[in-house]
Amino acid sequence: MEINRIDLKLSMLQDKYVEFGKQLEIAATASMKDGSPELNAEPEKIKFHNDALARYLSVLIYAAEREWDNAHIAVQKMREAWTSQSQLYPHSMPDVAFLPEDYQNGSLSLIAFVGKSPVKKSATYYITTFDDYVNIASSEPVAFSQDIPWPTQYGKHFKFSLPYMSRRGSEVGRIEILANGQKAGEMFLLESMEDVAHEAFKVKAPLIYIKSVVRSIVKGLASEKAKDELNKQIANPYAAFLAGIATDVAVDATENADLRISRFFPSKSFVGHVELSPGTYNISFRYLNRSNYELYRQNFPNVEIRGNRLNLLQASYLQ
Repeated sequence: MEINRIDLKLSMLQDKYVEFGKQLEIAATASMKDGSPELNAEPEKIKFHNDALARYLSVLIYAAEREWDNAHIAVQKMREAWTSQSQLYPHSMPDVAFLPEDYQNGSLSLIAFVGKSPVKKSATYYITTFDDYVNIASSEPVAFSQDIPWPTQYGKHFKFSLPYMSRRGSEVGRIEILANGQKAGEMFLLESMEDVAHEAFKVKAPLIYIKSVVRSIVKGLASEKAKDELNKQIANPYAAFLAGIATDVAVDATENADLRISRFFPSKSFVGHVELSPGTYNISFRYLNRSNYELYRQNFPNVEIRGNRLNLLQASYLQ
């Protein structure tokens, strides 16, 4: 049921971000003087609406329940992921057709997870005010500069931080399957979860950016005004200087990037299907790099293969 609701959930996520963007535009425009141009806080359109990994799991579930028509439909849904989302699935689709005779004669389905998911890192952005506009610049993760109309005066400087996604990837290029020490087949890339994570982050990134810009400018201008008032009230220049530093630190501390993210998901998923007669086997996963050097071998002794049932083996190598 949850797998079949994926499309609906992704559509609801898009609507949520669009509504958040509209609210942000209203709040940002309200903080500016009359006659200033409105800020556009429109999220990226979600380009991920069909998850191949979820579809593959549904194929296995339907096969285990002997619902062959539903399994065939799930395979068709997988194919649609490749045709409609080539930016996420540029590789060839693995052969995942699960036939009734495979189920009856005995075979082994395999799924392996490798690598580590992306993490969020912090990039510092610098705001410089000019007459009636501000410049926002950064050198990380790439050089960036943008001018935004804003009712300000020349000479103020603020900064804020934004998160960006950094890949950790995987060393694994291929996975071979051994049965009783002999090569029985290979596994093929199903999905790059890190690409999916990047695609999902890109949807909200424009909203995070404009929200942080507005907050930083409003707080920065308020801080400068407060420092001017302190300078008028405090006779000792040194004390006024220290008070100004304390105000700046308080503002900077509230504009740090939100780096919260799960660090325990894998980077990629591989799947495979090995024809084996009913019996007991020692199954090994050979994780190879792109130069065919064996990185790691994971052994599963005494794996029993039976006919008329789903035989499934899962493995992982998070490097």
